[in-house]
Amino acid sequence: MKKYNPQLCIDAENLYKQGQLDEALNLALEAHELAKQEALVRWNFTRNNSSPLAMQTKVWDSTTQKYVSYAEFLKIHRWEDDIAPAPLRIACKCLRAKGKLAIKEGNKSLATECFQKIKELGQATDREPREA
Repeated sequence: MKKYNPQLCIDAENLYKQGQLDEALNLALEAHELAKQEALVRWNFTRNNSSPLAMQTKVWDSTTQKYVSYAEFLKIHRWEDDIAPAPLRIACKCLRAKGKLAIKEGNKSLATECFQKIKELGQATDREPREA
């Protein structure tokens, strides 16, 4: 199984800076999928390999920003919280750039498609164009 590597984000960012938006987008989305798979594998390992001693320890929960018991951590924490955020942010940055470029070129259908994809990824902001 191919594993997530932060170097993929650096490569995607470099492609973005060179203006190779499609390649950067594909690499960032691939990195995001790998990060999701790795987070799920780690989470399943964490949940399934809990010892009685582990249940007595306190762990730092990055979601609530406090120390909680291990048992409470398993109840309130979700595996999606551990997905690396950088690949998805880079992918959305590429989609925004493609959408803005499409607007400048008068290609409204491509622009709409790009901004719709950002919404589907759950990364839309209130600064996204309402209509392309």
